[in-house]
Amino acid sequence: MARRRTVIILLFAAFVVSGCAGNGGGGSSGAVTVDSLQVEPNEIFAGSNVRVTMGISNTGELPAELLVGEEGEDIMVSPCRDIFDIESFSASTSNVSTTESSYYLDPGYETSLSWNLDQPGDSVPLNGLQCNLRFEVPFNYTVDAFQQVQIKEDSDVEGSEVFAQSSEGPLDIEIEMIGTSAPSGAPTFLEDDGGEALIRLVNRQQEESRFQGNIYLEPPVMSARGGIEFGEVEITEDNEEAAEFIADRTPNLDASDIEEGENVRMCPDPSDLEDEAELSLTDGESTVLRCDIDWELDGPSMQGEVYASSDYTFVKRAGTQTVDVRYRGE
Repeated sequence: MARRRTVIILLFAAFVVSGCAGNGGGGSSGAVTVDSLQVEPNEIFAGSNVRVTMGISNTGELPAELLVGEEGEDIMVSPCRDIFDIESFSASTSNVSTTESSYYLDPGYETSLSWNLDQPGDSVPLNGLQCNLRFEVPFNYTVDAFQQVQIKEDSDVEGSEVFAQSSEGPLDIEIEMIGTSAPSGAPTFLEDDGGEALIRLVNRQQEESRFQGNIYLEPPVMSARGGIEFGEVEITEDNEEAAEFIADRTPNLDASDIEEGENVRMCPDPSDLEDEAELSLTDGESTVLRCDIDWELDGPSMQGEVYASSDYTFVKRAGTQTVDVRYRGE
């Protein structure tokens, strides 16, 4: 039978990572686009080769770090090593000609990746073999968010405008304030109120999206400013490990000072975390962390701020492609 060569070409819709400011702030956006993926051929005889090429570009306004890995293992995550050997791998970008394990893509920059897969020819049974090449596109991004908080002596004190800002990419951080008795509602509080901050982490990818992805992150680094303090958390046997992890990443805290039985001002509440492992959010999933906030009012009113920052990895699933390996008879 004549050897059949088939080219599989996938054109991927852009997936967007965007950041914008709410309530009067400025905004910016970014996007990483998988332009094409070619697997040629998708049916071979034992002892033949397969070539895989992929093109990725930054079509947005912000830089993004594309994670490639050794031999492209962070992108072609299932190369069927029991069937193929990676004979060669190369990658380059618009401004870097050498193969690297990651690239920072400025807006408008492109990345080209190429794999040569060798099928050694041995151990292919009469009924052949099937390889499912699986592809993902991981990149690193940063989310920053803040929520201003206003404290008034009583409801008769004239208030002022408060602002909030959050990035709305694959990961969105939403900071919500609760516990106020002020007629205007949160984030304005009266002096004798007890406030609480809810930090909602949302993977905005929807289930009906053609290309979905997972988000992997550590708990956000939190800080309180302008006279606002985080409430005290009791360190227990159950939350001590998580508390040490939070303290190690929080300015003005030291993990060595965390001891069972102590009360420590920190956010998020370590009891919201099962352990120090990273959080994972699938398509459309969200989780809520929380902490108390305190203040000492000096004057008729004051304004403070709760700030959150998180570095995360967004892994876009780019699908699976099948290569059939046929037995080569003598």
